[in-house]
Amino acid sequence: MQIDREGTFRGALVDYGISFTTNQFPQFVCRLKASEIWDPDDEIWVDWTPYDVNEITGYFVLVGAKGETLNCIQLEKALPWDGVSFAGLNDGDYSDTVVQFRVENRTYEDNTTLQVAWIDEYNAVPGNTVKKLDAAELKKLDAAYKNIRKKTVAAKAPAKPTSPGTVTKKGAKPTADKGMVKNVGRKQSMPTVPQEPPVDMPEGNCTKEDAWEAVLGMKKPGVDDKVLSAAWLAAVKEVGDGKHPDKFNSQEWFRVRELVLDKTAVF
Repeated sequence: MQIDREGTFRGALVDYGISFTTNQFPQFVCRLKASEIWDPDDEIWVDWTPYDVNEITGYFVLVGAKGETLNCIQLEKALPWDGVSFAGLNDGDYSDTVVQFRVENRTYEDNTTLQVAWIDEYNAVPGNTVKKLDAAELKKLDAAYKNIRKKTVAAKAPAKPTSPGTVTKKGAKPTADKGMVKNVGRKQSMPTVPQEPPVDMPEGNCTKEDAWEAVLGMKKPGVDDKVLSAAWLAAVKEVGDGKHPDKFNSQEWFRVRELVLDKTAVF
């Protein structure tokens, strides 16, 4: 029978395959059978096998209207799939695979139903809680990225006002404060226009999977996966500048992570 509540579960894939949505987008469909449920109060996994309300079908769009591939990233983490071939995803053997999945209420045209909102690897951090660093870890983080943050702050600082004596109008004589010696008879040169320092891209190293874990961990409860996907793809496009993400190095994935996490309006 259908799962009857919201929550984070662990369970197996009973049946699965690739089909099309009504709009002809490829999707991975799987029937999931829950064996455990996460208790957020006691922070433990609770046996769910005694209950017969333990099944639900998940629908994961593989490529969206704007090229979103967020679900592909998650399925690659959760299943023994290389993330390349859809045929491989369809024909894979997941009989020994146990995954984690989140069930949430979703409303469409005034109709609210329970749906699988997310799928993840078995040992992922459960629920919607955000994992926070402790004081010691934060101190290490500050030390590691101190110089990067200094450069970013300096790049955003406003230019300093020009000093007295700046020529502001063609043909006008430069002015000087009272008490200053005037350069009588000397040719006045145009002042140097202060230049904004270039904005440094964040520097560091991480894998694509580490970048995604960081982004997912900072997503606020209620933020739609499509919003997260759009922010991720925009960052990939900005960092790659035409380069295919399959050829990104560890520094480029780190930049993608930093750019997405900087979208404070989303996370």
